Amino acid sequence: MKIKKMVFLVTVFSVVSMVSISCAKQCNCIRYEDGNKIAVITDESVKYFELSVCEAQSVEAHQGTSWVVDGKEVTVEIKCK
Repeated sequence: MKIKKMVFLVTVFSVVSMVSISCAKQCNCIRYEDGNKIAVITDESVKYFELSVCEAQSVEAHQGTSWVVDGKEVTVEIKCK
């Protein structure tokens, strides 16, 4: 009877471990210039379990240099999810 319980516990632990590992998501950050989507930035080597950590990388709208037109000042915003 103890062996059955032990096998059951090991199985449950294995399944829970596999599910928790597979729940990690990549963080996609979208760069907007003057309200237009310019690029999606993804760090493929990092995966997040907690969505708030990813969202904390967002940057509110501010004046910055355009990636599209050299030297042009635009409103830049980065939203991560």
